[in-house]
Amino acid sequence: MEDKLSELNNMLSCKRKEVIYVNGTVNKSGVLREVFSEAFIFDSKFDYYVKLTKLQVTSYFPNLTEDNNKFYYSEKNSNTIKCITLQNGAYEVSDYNNTIKDYVGENINILINEATGYIKIKLAEGWKVYFDKDNTWRKCLGFNSCVIDKLENISSSIGNIVSTETIYMSCDILQGARYKGNKSSIFFSFENDVDWGNLIKIKVKEIEEYKLVKTQFSDINFQFFNDHDEPVSFENSNVKFTLQINQV
Repeated sequence: MEDKLSELNNMLSCKRKEVIYVNGTVNKSGVLREVFSEAFIFDSKFDYYVKLTKLQVTSYFPNLTEDNNKFYYSEKNSNTIKCITLQNGAYEVSDYNNTIKDYVGENINILINEATGYIKIKLAEGWKVYFDKDNTWRKCLGFNSCVIDKLENISSSIGNIVSTETIYMSCDILQGARYKGNKSSIFFSFENDVDWGNLIKIKVKEIEEYKLVKTQFSDINFQFFNDHDEPVSFENSNVKFTLQINQV
């Protein structure tokens, strides 16, 4: 009996544990691929679980990118449509307004009604804004595809400039949490709750573990995306996190 207990204790004390440190950048598709010099091979007779223990990223979640950074307008008594191209970034309506006014002065004012969330665009007489063009910020401002030319123009829906509130992490080696009612490979999520350019540091306390579904692999594809299922790239800044794979 003592021999069997000793054998069991030896087995328990020899349970396999792997720690993986990831330090890299995420591409525009929201993917970070970690490649290992030697393949991981796990004994299929045992179960293994994966958990995140630490995470550090920079709060680079732009709501204005190459997909919506154009602003088209024309001046009074002119048929020439001009285009302003804005830099990527996390804009409030006031930031956006001030940037546009750098080019057009007081002829265009973009304001938010803080009580209702609707956007008002005030134009000088004869000026126009072309939200019928591609790659404008009209959706965030609550406007449909249209040309606006009145002195005061109210958005058709509430402005929604917050493109990223929650960030989800998934990878291809585990069976993760359900997402929108479906099976997924998501193993962690976190909030975008700091200002642009600040670090988000997370030491995971209540650690969720998810079953390892690959017994052999030489790389892992991690994916980051937001509430709208859009890829998150952190604007090419470094992403650092630590994974543990534990035998149970």
